[in-house]
Amino acid sequence: MEGDELTNHSTEIRKIVAHGTTEIDVVYTDDSYEASKTVDMYEQWLSTDEYKFMGLDFEYCDPEYEDDCRIAVVQLAMKNHVLVYQWSSFHIKGTDVNWKEMGKLIAEVDKLDMFVEENDAGDFYLGRSYGLVHTLNWSNTTKNFMKLPRRIVPEDMDEEGAITLVCHPNTSLSSTYTISHDNVDKRVCINKWDKFMKMEPTLKMGHKVLMILHLGDHGIYLFVSYVPDVPLDE
Repeated sequence: MEGDELTNHSTEIRKIVAHGTTEIDVVYTDDSYEASKTVDMYEQWLSTDEYKFMGLDFEYCDPEYEDDCRIAVVQLAMKNHVLVYQWSSFHIKGTDVNWKEMGKLIAEVDKLDMFVEENDAGDFYLGRSYGLVHTLNWSNTTKNFMKLPRRIVPEDMDEEGAITLVCHPNTSLSSTYTISHDNVDKRVCINKWDKFMKMEPTLKMGHKVLMILHLGDHGIYLFVSYVPDVPLDE
């Protein structure tokens, strides 16, 4: 497999729990040899599997910090097994998530339908959701608004409008947003962010958060969840 750019490789094999009780085996690696072993295993499964179903997802380097949108991470999933392959190993200014924190992220994403229902955001299945992991810092947070990168902005999203900010279950705030007219930038600028952070004690500068932009039949919502740092040696 191409894309391997490190000489000192790292591989983690762990179990995480999703949907409350479902155990998932996760292989996280930047080693093409280890990744290819998992792909070979999937090929064997596919040869005998009745439905021949496999999930595939790509995450890209943030063009805010890179000259192009190179693939950063490839994710393959089959049955109760997931391969997370770090394709691009160049250091970029982004948000790193280790395998222990990944469990927290999966648990929060699993709650999205509950967030939508309990915050009157409409029919979950009629909406679309776009997520990212973000670190709150002075490059994306100003005194009055939060700037979301363009990769989270769907092409058909109105350039301005109402948005509800939610940090479930304690904080909800009605606000507005605008999308930059700069074709290169194209960020979402969310107003009243300073007020939202003051209302929600878990949101502090330097904190890692999961943000899910949900476009539903009852409007646009931004669900924000704090992701605490979990050292691997704990």
